[in-house]
Amino acid sequence: MTLKQKNSKYLLYLLIVLIAAGGFVFWQTNLSADPPLYFSGSGQSLSTDPYLYSHHARNKIIFGQWD
Repeated sequence: MTLKQKNSKYLLYLLIVLIAAGGFVFWQTNLSADPPLYFSGSGQSLSTDPYLYSHHARNKIIFGQWD
């Protein structure tokens, strides 16, 4: 293996690590961002319930009443 091939192999690994680290930092940034209260659209994540589904449960927890 020539020196040029070795350097390009290490450069590829370095690039992959930098992209993965950048993606991880981007993923961890602003985790507490939620849609505003009474937002009628869907949130950014498909795995969480939209506000219209969790409205009554939230009221029960905060105020002790479903409505």
